[in-house]
Formats: sequence, structure tokens, C-alpha cells
Amino acid sequence: VDDYVQISNPGGYGVNLSFTAWVRKTSNTTHDDIFAGSSYDFYFGVNSAGRICLGKQQVPGTTVAGAANINDDIWHFVSATYDGSIITIYIDGQVDGIGSQVWTPTISSNLYIGSSANLSGNIYENYNGALNDVSFWNTTLSQTEIQNYMNCPPVGNETGLVGYWNFEEGSGTTAYDQTSNGNDGTINGATYD
Repeated sequence: VDDYVQISNPGGYGVNLSFTAWVRKTSNTTHDDIFAGSSYDFYFGVNSAGRICLGKQQVPGTTVAGAANINDDIWHFVSATYDGSIITIYIDGQVDGIGSQVWTPTISSNLYIGSSANLSGNIYENYNGALNDVSFWNTTLSQTEIQNYMNCPPVGNETGLVGYWNFEEGSGTTAYDQTSNGNDGTINGATYD
């Protein structure tokens, strides 16, 4: 509900972005972030209507949302890609929304799984639900690649993979990045299921 993972000083990303995660939600009445940059950077989340979306924080009109409401208490593999002009939303490997947008991601000082942070560092837009196998890419994944990673998660050495957190530690306060990039995260309040 109000738990999150903070990844400090990540590197290695630019305009092209892709995100994937397994999510399970029952409801939300506000925007919930699955993965976001701090200081009003990009966000990948679930809007107040329960639809997967990707956009630029605090910049009206830059968000593209899918059509399906995922607040059904079922695990879904959700993804979003951005190539500098087109955002594509996927649910369970199928295209759920597409739209044209032009904005440039800002290189954040921190990234967050399960929340966002504003310019003052205050945590907000917490994700309410369960998350697993979150990945962040500096490339625009194809639908075939997304379907492949849905069925077989990354191993950590894939081209363009900035970070992959599988949450298999089972205990402790560190979510280890499964890549060699060292983008480990600090767990704030969350517990393992």
C-alpha cells in the first residue's frame, strides 16, 4: 500500500524505454506507479480507471493508457514501450493501447518501484497491490520480445537491460538487480510473500 523500492543513481538510459512487470491489483481510485523516476520524470503505472499507462510526470497530455481494467485480482504481465514518439501498452503480451507522444525522459537521481517521488523527495502515487519480476530497458522491446520475457524472464545479460528485480531474496531490505549494472534497490516497508 505504501511500500516501495528506491534505486539510487541509476544510469544507462535515454529516450528509448521499455518496462515489464507482473502485477496483481484489486482496486485503485488514484494513480498508482509501478515504476517511476524521481523529480517528475517518466512513470509506468495504473491510472485511476485501472488501466496501464506510461507518460511524463506533471506534464498534461503526455500519457497513453491502455483499454483494459486490470483491477481483477489476477496476475497480469504488463508492459509499456516508448521509442521517442510512440508509446505502446501491452497486457499479457497483447497490445492494449497505442499513442503518439513526444517527450524526453530526464535522467533521474533515483528510480522507484511501487511509488514516485516529487522534486522535494516526498513519496507519492504508491502502488496498491502485488508486484514481481520488474524490468527496465533502454531499448524499445518488440511484441515478440515482450511475449518471450512473459514466458521466460530475463537472465540479466540481455542487450539494453538496465535493471531487473525478481524479488527472490526472501528476506532483508535489498532488492538485488539481476544485471551486472549494480542497480540494487533499498526496500522500504515491503515484505516478501
